[in-house]
Amino acid sequence: MSSHRTMTLHKKSLLPLIMGLSFSASSVAQITCPADFTQVDFSFTGTVDTFVIPADTDTIFARASGAGGGSSPNAAVGMGGVVEGTFSVTAGDTLQIIVGGAGSQGSSNDGDAAGGGGGGASMIALGTDLASANALLIAGGGGGAGGAAGATGGDGGIPGEQTVLSNTVAGTAGGSAGGNGGAGDLDPMVDGEAGAAGGAEGEGGFGTLCASAGAGLNSDGEAVDGNSTPAVALLNGADGSSNFLFINSQGGFGGGGAPTGCGGGGGGFAGGGAGGAGDLLPDTLGGAGGGGSLNMGMNPNNPSPSISADSDGLVELCYNTVQAPPPPPPPTALAVPTFNPAGLVLLVLALMGVTAWRWPKAD
Repeated sequence: MSSHRTMTLHKKSLLPLIMGLSFSASSVAQITCPADFTQVDFSFTGTVDTFVIPADTDTIFARASGAGGGSSPNAAVGMGGVVEGTFSVTAGDTLQIIVGGAGSQGSSNDGDAAGGGGGGASMIALGTDLASANALLIAGGGGGAGGAAGATGGDGGIPGEQTVLSNTVAGTAGGSAGGNGGAGDLDPMVDGEAGAAGGAEGEGGFGTLCASAGAGLNSDGEAVDGNSTPAVALLNGADGSSNFLFINSQGGFGGGGAPTGCGGGGGGFAGGGAGGAGDLLPDTLGGAGGGGSLNMGMNPNNPSPSISADSDGLVELCYNTVQAPPPPPPPTALAVPTFNPAGLVLLVLALMGVTAWRWPKAD
């Protein structure tokens, strides 16, 4: 886990905008800020960060991108979700920033491929204390891949969309709720275990005997396999799940679940469900569900998930600086005459001279 923090501050040139702010939809998340806004980016560090709203700032544009799930030697993976919006703020407000880390890649063990860890969620919340902060944006992490061909993890969520149950080996994408994990083998009632359900809004997902689930905003992801710790809820610090068997298959920081062979659930507003196990010779291990997402912004935009496999998330902010109007000029002071004794003497002498010249003289 990296401890290096990358934060950049820079002005962006004003590009032609349609309806105000234009956002990039490329595979690498990138905000385009207006010329009079300043950008600050937060990359994955494995810690919770804070940002204090600068003086003379009343508006921010923000984008959160969840981390991609971990891949496995035999399967693809779920991508991290992306959410963005506009928020009114007050100078001095504190933002709590979580950037999700990618789920670890699965490895081979005794010929059986381990699944990938769940991707961590990225979050921006308003408040001086993380535990009581109000979430503004949460981008769900991608579900980890199962350790078998075709056991793809589900993508991070798009707010407002519904997840669907599936008995295939692939995990489903999150919506506002977490995505469901894929089943082990094609017939989970005979040869394998069904995938677990994703969590309801704000809650962690459900685990299986093969993997643990992703955490939600308020509660941990479930770990029932006996081989991994639960992924920690976002408001409790968002630590990823640790795994005791396959050390390369950890859940990403930000709430991703860690598998023991199946895919680990992606973290998010709601955690993704874990993938199901195969039979006694598990040649098919289910992919995990993607984490759910949340967008409380004005003019919200929810692009398609774009953070690819094994890639960390990102948080980007654009903030304005409101120019205070210039102070009014001071009122013009009225001229007050001052007493000058010398001037008064001259005035009196002049008047006496005029009077003597005009006065009639006696014969």
